[in-house]
Amino acid sequence: MEASGATYHSLREASLDEIAASLGNVDIILECSGNAVIAMDAMRVLGNNGVEVLLSIAGEHEEVPLPAAEMNTSLVIGNKVV
Repeated sequence: MEASGATYHSLREASLDEIAASLGNVDIILECSGNAVIAMDAMRVLGNNGVEVLLSIAGEHEEVPLPAAEMNTSLVIGNKVV
């Protein structure tokens, strides 16, 4: 990871918002928690022109309330990819 210029961050050490605030524009998120809430929430902190790669399948089939219109606007206007 370091050779590519990326850094590893764990939600065990800081909240998603704290991590995002410390980084500025978040270019890429490799999401592999197996937690649907975290996977969907990560889209919120993804920076413009950013990419979120979903690498896991949520273990439980829980419903996650989403602000769909807000997310859609952010993804399209911010040129983001999931």
